[in-house]
Amino acid sequence: MKRLLLLAIPMLLAFQLRAQGTPVPLWKPSYHILDRLEIKTGIEPTYHSGIKPWLGGDMVRYALRIDTTSGRHFTAQDRRDLYYIFKDQNEWLAFGPEPTLLLGRHQPAFVPEFDSAGVTYYRRYEGQAEASQADFRYVTNERPLLGIFYQTPANFFQVDQPHFFFRANPMLNLRVLAGKDEEFPVFDNVRGLEMRAGLDDRIYLYTNIVVNDFRAPQYLYERYQRDRAVPGAGLVKTYRSSVFDFDRGLSVLTAQGIVGMYLSKHVGLQFGHGQNFIGNGYRSMLLSDFATNYLFLKLNWRIWKFHYQNIFAELISDPTAPAPRPRKYLAAHYFHYRLSPKLAFGFYEATVLSRKDHFDFEYLNPVILYRTIEHLVGSPDNVLIGIDAKWNLLHRFQLYGQLMMDEFKLDELILDNRGWWANKFGVQLGLKYVDVLGIDHLDLQVEFNTARPYTYTHRDSSNRA
Repeated sequence: MKRLLLLAIPMLLAFQLRAQGTPVPLWKPSYHILDRLEIKTGIEPTYHSGIKPWLGGDMVRYALRIDTTSGRHFTAQDRRDLYYIFKDQNEWLAFGPEPTLLLGRHQPAFVPEFDSAGVTYYRRYEGQAEASQADFRYVTNERPLLGIFYQTPANFFQVDQPHFFFRANPMLNLRVLAGKDEEFPVFDNVRGLEMRAGLDDRIYLYTNIVVNDFRAPQYLYERYQRDRAVPGAGLVKTYRSSVFDFDRGLSVLTAQGIVGMYLSKHVGLQFGHGQNFIGNGYRSMLLSDFATNYLFLKLNWRIWKFHYQNIFAELISDPTAPAPRPRKYLAAHYFHYRLSPKLAFGFYEATVLSRKDHFDFEYLNPVILYRTIEHLVGSPDNVLIGIDAKWNLLHRFQLYGQLMMDEFKLDELILDNRGWWANKFGVQLGLKYVDVLGIDHLDLQVEFNTARPYTYTHRDSSNRA
């Protein structure tokens, strides 16, 4: 049942709560769009940008905030960028004042409406996806393909019911690059399927499956011959075309599947097979997407200016070993604090451990320093600690960086400075510059990453980070 509610202006503040939703893949343009708009506008995001992937609801809610409060730093192209996000994640254009908890009472969603006198009303809807269709930013196609497909510009197939939504999109990418002294070009041939859904505004699902047949550059093929693995890929096989004759052909199969829900107003849970990323750079010295997808359980604790995240994961210890491949495990936590709309920093600690086919339950404690646990069990594991920070300034620049420490001795590092092999650490420094020299959407990013020899390693490869 729908009814109109007249709400006082202070009630608008109630809608500045956390959103829910499915994670947005790290390769989406939405990340760069919102990152540059945060730098330009100085508007504080509704999420902590150093913890990725972001949720679709969070991204849309921040885009809505920019759309309604942006000022002199906003351009027509920026607004088109916002509408890319509104179209891509169109099920999140409306929110309720509270998230619907897994075992809690269902929370309605509201959409603002205006009468002829300029008074704001909010129409109530029982389903969040249904309410999103009533928002004026929700764009539809006048002539869907065969009356079924592409009912909206960004989604091949979609279903919207009061307590259920579903989106399905094909993933296609053909890229051909000419190489120096190459008789045959380097190419990618990507095919896949991406799906996301929400049930009862409580449970959110995301999955994709991708196949990439490609001719690898020489350096990448040499790495495959050495490690029998490709960065970011799981199952890798050699590939030969039935039409063309070329060397260095590889075929990669990857898949993701994630389920998410809110356990309380401030605590969310995700379980799935995918990737995680910590930081504001192109790469990360703490936790990156360089590895293939892996099984993880993730807790997100979000309140006020704090975001605390726990990740418990199962990893492959040796990708060249025969099946079943040996396992290793990761326990990590990251505390992020937004000191101001322009300045934020975080603290990271992780342990990579190797046990014979089981996780060490000592590390399941979400609020303890892992170094103390590692010492308690006899120091068999590899502990990493790190810090990161970012600073937006002058509506044009972002400075960011990370410091990761594996093992070190302060006297060897600073006092003697003899290059002792066991001082293992990594450093990242980066700069983002948007609208370079005042040219709209000409953006620059410069990043420096370095790590000491043997960083991320331990006694053997089973505990390597």
